[in-house]
Amino acid sequence: TLIVKWRSYRSGALICGGVGMMEFQLDASLDHDHTITNDYAAVAFVDLSGFTALTEVHGDRHAAQLAEAFADLTRVALGESDRLIKTIGDAVLVTSPTPRSVLELIGRITDATRRADGFPVLRAGIHYGPIVALRDDVYGNTVNIASRLAASAGPAQVLAARPVADSPAAQALSSPASAW
Repeated sequence: TLIVKWRSYRSGALICGGVGMMEFQLDASLDHDHTITNDYAAVAFVDLSGFTALTEVHGDRHAAQLAEAFADLTRVALGESDRLIKTIGDAVLVTSPTPRSVLELIGRITDATRRADGFPVLRAGIHYGPIVALRDDVYGNTVNIASRLAASAGPAQVLAARPVADSPAAQALSSPASAW
């Protein structure tokens, strides 16, 4: 059973001290697509809980194969409007249009890993808000908060920021009668 919890973060609460500013200029002659879009999306980081211990016990090769299989299961679980932005070791970064659709996506990913053999339980962090999409990646405070929530989640736990936690879909999941 996944436990749905949330934490309310304000932008300023997540600023790390001691980080300096760095000035730089983009070389306009580089042949890259620098099209930037601003949009709202539900952003989730989902990873394999206990992956470091699993790697220590079963070795790097097994861990790499498991991480790739997790990415493959995630691709299959994607809905029509969902996007797998990238894999990061044993984690995936996904986006979906609404809090409901991202919760449904995490449910499908969870179901897929339960049916597959040898997967540890998942943990996830979710936020809904403005994002900046550049090429095939997403940026912004919404992404940063989702990442921090995932890092704080325990095994079989989904931590959601208030815009997701207050959604009717999340409220239905956190009721005692629901089981994911």
